Amino acid sequence: MCEFVPVRVEFDKAEVKGTIFSGQKTLKLVVHCNNEDDYEQYIVREYAVYRLMNLLTPMSFRARLARVSYVQSKPGDAVHDAGSVKPFTTRIGMFIEDQDDVARRAEARVMDIPRIEFKDLEPDPLSLVMVFEYMISNTDFSIFALHNVKLLRTQDRKTYVVPYDFDLSGLVHTSYAVPTSGIGQMTVRDRVYRGPCRPEAQIQPVLDRFKEHKDDMLAVYDSLKLDSAYRGEAKSYLQEFFSTISKENSVRKTFVSGQCSTKPLM
Repeated sequence: MCEFVPVRVEFDKAEVKGTIFSGQKTLKLVVHCNNEDDYEQYIVREYAVYRLMNLLTPMSFRARLARVSYVQSKPGDAVHDAGSVKPFTTRIGMFIEDQDDVARRAEARVMDIPRIEFKDLEPDPLSLVMVFEYMISNTDFSIFALHNVKLLRTQDRKTYVVPYDFDLSGLVHTSYAVPTSGIGQMTVRDRVYRGPCRPEAQIQPVLDRFKEHKDDMLAVYDSLKLDSAYRGEAKSYLQEFFSTISKENSVRKTFVSGQCSTKPLM
């Protein structure tokens, strides 16, 4: 469905020495789906979500915006000197941190463990991720099927979930996002908690962590070049989440005794 698809950028060790890409071998570059202004804005919107996650935990993917120029080479040719070729378009893109770098910072390694269950994961970090997905209203992930998540395991055999790819979330609110069937969503903006229920004494410290970073989260949207209407919409949407986690009845209904999942959904 996209005119432009995500690409993997490979770096030559000698060419990137002394640059911001020094030490990198490959990086995922998220690009605009179609060559329209709205799709470029979607990149910045999703970048903001990565920034929100970074505020909550270092065990998260870092992202960096870039201005990407696209040139057309002859079939079979590689363009080594983009400056010598006139770009046919220039748009904002987003580099996503390599998974091994995320693991290295966490003193862990990436593991592929399909069909993993909640009981096999560290409870508080798991709750943080699931509350985060609820906050941004993202249902396009599966821990069970390892869809849009990575699992990290430390030397003491503790396993953590690290999510990525948020463009189908209600907070990013792309025109191509559709609700997930079978979980009670009418629109992508309808929040559905897909994590395990936790006793109030256990979930509250996790929610407090979100509250502590509320101002910083809202400030992310003031720091980026976003459409003013969307900026207001996003901040209002986040305020609704903070209102929910500030009310005892809402907390109990959503995270303690509600229709929580007993195991990761497929």
